[in-house]
Amino acid sequence: MDLLHWCEDIESLEVLTLWPLSKQNLARSREELSQLLGVIVKTVAKISRTQHWRIHYMGDLECLPSDVTDLLLSHSGATSHLGKPVLNLAIAYSGRDEITRAVQRLLARRRAQGATTELASRISAAGISRYLDTAGQPDPDLVIRTSGERRLSDFMPWQTAHSELYFTSAYWPDFSREDLCTALRSFENRERRYGR
Repeated sequence: MDLLHWCEDIESLEVLTLWPLSKQNLARSREELSQLLGVIVKTVAKISRTQHWRIHYMGDLECLPSDVTDLLLSHSGATSHLGKPVLNLAIAYSGRDEITRAVQRLLARRRAQGATTELASRISAAGISRYLDTAGQPDPDLVIRTSGERRLSDFMPWQTAHSELYFTSAYWPDFSREDLCTALRSFENRERRYGR
């Protein structure tokens, strides 16, 4: 909640994405997963009550217990009338899984439109982008990775192709407003080259 309050002061911020639960985390013990999901649902409820962020989910919510999915969807529904900023919450998320689901949706759409031949030649990067969990949103400008890790860990591999990466040794629970400001200053001092 602190991070969201800090981000409210950033006028140019249109989309913020947080990744509270990977799809791989679903393999944790039933007790641990239940506790994690409880924290996530309570936090999403708090965010929804602020009526500041339009909540959008990334990930495969179908993998979650139906009561959890229902609660999460009710909280996002309560913010659907809001414009920007958008808060993407990656829950039961895997980047590879997202791309797989996007291609499956694209192929299903093409089949429904009657495409039967040369289907593979009709698939494009722009077409896949329209079926990602972030369809219609800009790609991230900045990705902040906490805990000293120097990898993206299957986080938005499609969308982060040209994102600037910032790594900090601060662990997520200890990530402070100063850490955020340091990351933003670093970003502001970079020359964006978009792969050129």
